Amino acid sequence: MEVLIDSNIKVGVKASNREEIFGIIADTAIASGYANNKYGILDGLKAREKQGSTGTESGFAIPHAIGDAIDYAAIVILKLEEPIPFKKWKTLDGKPVDYVISLLAPQGAGSSHLRILSTLSALLVDDDFQVQLKAKATPIEIYKFLRAELAKKAKS
Repeated sequence: MEVLIDSNIKVGVKASNREEIFGIIADTAIASGYANNKYGILDGLKAREKQGSTGTESGFAIPHAIGDAIDYAAIVILKLEEPIPFKKWKTLDGKPVDYVISLLAPQGAGSSHLRILSTLSALLVDDDFQVQLKAKATPIEIYKFLRAELAKKAKS
């Protein structure tokens, strides 16, 4: 299965805190056939968050999890309708989270998930990338843009 598919991209997502976001990530992965157990995914996301917040900068968060509840590696993207305030999701720059890019990987995935996470992190430090990504309005626009950017990074 492809790691990135347009049905794993949601725009106009309504959530008031990080835990609601984690639930939407899990539900999305299960609905698309990438995972089999919501609570296993939630446990993985929460465990990773306990190690340190996945809120980065410029409104982005990159929660990720590895576990048996995940059958195939997946990227789930949520563009939020309203930002989640810093007091509910800590970020490196103190800004609220309005864009979530989550990576889920099955137990034993090896280093492939780390490569994807590293690539996503590298893209997210690029101001032009952030602006262009946030300007995309539909799941298919986001999908096409991110797929092209990931392919470019893979070649470099």
